[in-house]
Amino acid sequence: RPPVMLQAGWLRRQLAMPHRSPLSLSLFLLSATCLFVSTDAQSPVYKKNDPVPFFANKVGPFANPSEQYEYYTLPFCAPKEEIRKGLHLGEVLAGDRMMTTLFSLPYMVNFDNKKLCSYTLRPKDMQVFQSAIDQDYYFEFIYDDLPVWGFIGEKETKMVHGRNITSYHLFTHYIFSITHNGKGQVIEINWEHDPTSLLDITDTTDGVDVTFHYTAKWTQSHLESRDHVERAAPEHLEIRWFSIFNSIVTVLLLT
Repeated sequence: RPPVMLQAGWLRRQLAMPHRSPLSLSLFLLSATCLFVSTDAQSPVYKKNDPVPFFANKVGPFANPSEQYEYYTLPFCAPKEEIRKGLHLGEVLAGDRMMTTLFSLPYMVNFDNKKLCSYTLRPKDMQVFQSAIDQDYYFEFIYDDLPVWGFIGEKETKMVHGRNITSYHLFTHYIFSITHNGKGQVIEINWEHDPTSLLDITDTTDGVDVTFHYTAKWTQSHLESRDHVERAAPEHLEIRWFSIFNSIVTVLLLT
């Protein structure tokens, strides 16, 4: 079945229509959201070396699903030109903010430790990353319409001379493990970081140079399609969808 492609601009026009009563608007959102959730797009078919869509979506504290920001609100390296993806209804309701990235993961192309970018983190950039690490910020990428989740860094607190000293480290080498079905379709993608590639951003007195790298590992899956993949979404994402439905039902009850 084809996906329900309701563009964000169209949605805004529908919500702004003066003749819509609260009840009809609530029914519209509920039915459209349910329709989106129940539909599933056919996975695209690729050939080796074909480009595969890759978007940076959002970041936010893992413990608070309602607090989400664009990925590039954190001082990561970004493309010179800002290109945003058109969103369908489900993505709009989920607060998605997809933009193109410097990452490139062509179909069935393996590589190791490829350079993404190099730049200098200013002291205030390091402080932003420290604050994000304090709040357990996670990121979400979208690869071929599949979500990819990971964390931006880690901190460690040790007792030094009777004082608690906290050190902060940024993950600088991303490893993407991707599976395919041998028929030109992406089945699953997962993220991990190289534990030996960490940048110490504890001292924010001066700037520090950073280089990000990434690796792609492709393997063939025993699964025929991604419909059979059991992906455990972060619990807070499931809670976010529940809150959306709960809000719609609340509006219905109050009108």
